[in-house]
Amino acid sequence: MNRLSQIVGICFILFLIPYHYVSGQASDQLSTLKEKIESSSVEGMSIYASSSGEDTIRIEKGAFASERNYTHNIASVSKTFIGISLMQLQEKGKLSLDDDVNDILPFKITNPKYKDLTITIRHLATHTSGINDRDIEKQAFYMQEDYRPYKKGMGKDACKTYKKWAENSQVSLARFLPQVFNKGGQNYHKKRFFKSKPGQEFHYSNLGAALSAYIVEIVAGQSYESYVEEHILNPLGMSNTTWNHLSSTDRSCGFFENGTKVPVYASILFPAGGMNSSKDDLMVYLDEIVKGSQGSGTLINPDSYQVMLSPQLKKGTKQGDKNQGIFWEINGNFIGHNGGNYGVIILMGFDNESGKRKFLFSNQSSYQEGDVLKEMVEIWKLM
Repeated sequence: MNRLSQIVGICFILFLIPYHYVSGQASDQLSTLKEKIESSSVEGMSIYASSSGEDTIRIEKGAFASERNYTHNIASVSKTFIGISLMQLQEKGKLSLDDDVNDILPFKITNPKYKDLTITIRHLATHTSGINDRDIEKQAFYMQEDYRPYKKGMGKDACKTYKKWAENSQVSLARFLPQVFNKGGQNYHKKRFFKSKPGQEFHYSNLGAALSAYIVEIVAGQSYESYVEEHILNPLGMSNTTWNHLSSTDRSCGFFENGTKVPVYASILFPAGGMNSSKDDLMVYLDEIVKGSQGSGTLINPDSYQVMLSPQLKKGTKQGDKNQGIFWEINGNFIGHNGGNYGVIILMGFDNESGKRKFLFSNQSSYQEGDVLKEMVEIWKLM
């Protein structure tokens, strides 16, 4: 397993830690939480916890404590915006979650083992399409700045990964995705699919997420970036949220576990993990999702929120207590999403019964059993 996969795995483990909430009266516990954050070795962090706008807790450190509203990559939390986009377009009658993707895409997505079985948008949005990302990580990322390979600071695996990313260049989804799925394409792999039938097994897929966003582009008749800006960011007033393949003068830098600065990178599959946002914008976004779960959201109607945030996986496909909504992760009553990449770990979600919500946003990645990981686990538990 490479380092990037380990980061994602660690975020998954953190997400499964039972939900706890620090009330306004628990001053001793809050004091301990502040001390843990201030004394931690994490370069930068922002935490937020709230109960329906009351007993709100906000603690920031490093770049997140600056008066400037810095943006930072939110990794796979980006996928949740695809979920909202799909639900909006379904409300408008422009697509159905159960549409065959081959009725929309200009190229064919077919599992060679099950050529007669349909892959639907719902399969993509619940990671049950059977698509296998395999080596796509090496092919889909590219560098945005010059850097000097530094094994001691970056680690052997990260250094190797960055050298590969330096060989890649930015291309559009419309150009990249056919190269992945068309036989003979530059990034085609004969084992691009698992052995399972569509809808049969859960396999997390960044490719599947990017395909969903590309479907949004086709159906909406505009770029995915402009669609999200027009229909999600602007209505919520999220003026400090953008994509990391677009220019930003207020982007904070990320760090490896040992404190070495992470060279700036981006992904061709940007809808799956390439959004940049600020702590304040994320608070607004999370509050909207909680309101939506309670029937008072503004982005989509209550029925759409109910579908998006409800378990979609059939019996036998879920992993333990974890289930999957439409690009939202469900662990019992806790609904949210996590994200991890070089220079970022983010955990975000809410209790679906009480409405209590929280996120932990860090500009430092951790992929081993070191101090940084232990500190994040302790802080997440205290929240």
